[in-house]
Amino acid sequence: MLHLVRRDRRGNIYMYTFPEVADLCRLPCIWSPSYDELHFVFAAVRKYAPKSIVEIGTGAGGGTCVLHFAMPSAMIHTYDISTYLEAAEGKPPGYVAMPYVSENVIFHYRSTAVDIRMLVDFAYIDGDHRHADTFVDFVCCFFRARFPYTVALHDVGLADNIPGRKAEYGPTRLWEVLKHLQPRWDYEMSMYETMGIVHFPREYNVHCFIGQLFMALEETATHGKRVIDIHDYKV
Repeated sequence: MLHLVRRDRRGNIYMYTFPEVADLCRLPCIWSPSYDELHFVFAAVRKYAPKSIVEIGTGAGGGTCVLHFAMPSAMIHTYDISTYLEAAEGKPPGYVAMPYVSENVIFHYRSTAVDIRMLVDFAYIDGDHRHADTFVDFVCCFFRARFPYTVALHDVGLADNIPGRKAEYGPTRLWEVLKHLQPRWDYEMSMYETMGIVHFPREYNVHCFIGQLFMALEETATHGKRVIDIHDYKV
């Protein structure tokens, strides 16, 4: 049994018990996200109590387990573009989660965020990390948002200065863009600053915001560097 204590930026303290996830340590193929990140997402789901959750990038299913354990009554749709995982000897995405979850969790194979059809209270995005793919995942989820709405982004703290790997840091760039556009939103990061969560407390004009988001792709970020050159990538 794990106990998780977190304090938000307003000083409020939250304590959660974190039971079945401790058993994930004995399950294979849980290499990402890390346990620190899983605890962080667990606490966020408990805090905001969503009824409808979307996961982009099922992978082995560690994140799927945590989303379900945190809010068993929520309807969870998890999407993965693959039908099998090469690193797991051809097993299907979510195979680790399947013995632990209920009929409230629906697995979508050969699917992406474009295929979302339901309203979403909480989106957990851990798909392709290339710039264009990350932005498309975020936008597709946002079009289905039911406010108040929360997004968890994996790998927002990865360094983006490694030569030859520019295209893999979409989450980092998206995180910078969001904080540049709306610095007053409620942003939280995990202990090692690799998982980021942003909460939208009230309804926004979705089309207006998405327009601002794409306009910001070629603007200068807060720290004086370019956020992203959209002409470098094909959508």
